[in-house]
Amino acid sequence: MRLSWPDTLSLTLSLSVLAVGAIMVLAPVSPVHAYRIADRFNADIDVGGGAGRYFTGSLRDGYTCGVCHVGAPEPDFELLGLPNPQEYEPGTQALLELTINYTPEAINGIAEREVQEEIDEAVRTRQLELQADPDNLSLTPEAFEALVNPTRAARAQRVADLASQVATRMRDASAVSIEFTGDLGEPVGQAVLDHQDPASNCANGEPAAKRVEIDGRVLFAMDVCGATKLRVSYTFPEDPTTVVRIYAAGVIGDNNAAPDRDGAASLTRVMSAPDQARAFRAQAESGGFGCQTSLGHSSTCAWLVGIWVALLRRRQRIHVRANRRFQPKQ
Repeated sequence: MRLSWPDTLSLTLSLSVLAVGAIMVLAPVSPVHAYRIADRFNADIDVGGGAGRYFTGSLRDGYTCGVCHVGAPEPDFELLGLPNPQEYEPGTQALLELTINYTPEAINGIAEREVQEEIDEAVRTRQLELQADPDNLSLTPEAFEALVNPTRAARAQRVADLASQVATRMRDASAVSIEFTGDLGEPVGQAVLDHQDPASNCANGEPAAKRVEIDGRVLFAMDVCGATKLRVSYTFPEDPTTVVRIYAAGVIGDNNAAPDRDGAASLTRVMSAPDQARAFRAQAESGGFGCQTSLGHSSTCAWLVGIWVALLRRRQRIHVRANRRFQPKQ
């Protein structure tokens, strides 16, 4: 039997998918680690490290904590201490505080979810027990009914008890990072860690954050040890033409060594000296950013748009020819 082009293409794609699936199943899986120690981010990827990524979200990093940590509400994440979130005075110093926390409402919501999960798990367990041995149940019918259908007061008390545990558990599984760069990702300004606030230290009193220098980058990252704050004394660049980009990211885990029940957050601040900031605002208000490069050549943007349109039309023509080629003859 001779296959037509569409059938041959379909069979080839199916075999390719099966081959890739087999490789994924049979290939060895690297161990996964929760990065409780900031140094793990610099470990090789084949041992579960971050291969040099610290997930600050900066231009040279590319990702934030949210690329892995999901499943919980986004925590409150704040950068305090900037006199102006968009402007800086060259050479001045600011004590910056990066904090991450959950509101009481968010903690109660997480506790509510965990109470419902307890009920669902009890129902599944009872179903399995009834199938295996109806005469050997772990809970009496009365106890089971009280667990899966609690009174409003009983459920509220259970949520309150769990909320206290959730708050402690997540405080002990928090971490943040911050990086100061220029437009090209290069380090700018001078930053020094400050450990005066107890909230910036581990439960044992040791500093939680450390300075990291890697591949021409300078950043600050925390160990997961009970701290909820990172403090940095930052001196802005002397050169008023320097744009300061501040990238920060953080995560609150649930202390279960897996990233699927965690809350992640990130923020970015782009700051310029006052003269530069006014120039940027004036250019934006005049529409100068629409199709104009930093050199003022508006024709450059039009030229690029023309190339893009030409490529798009060429791609459409290729698709038309391909469809005609693979269309079975009548």
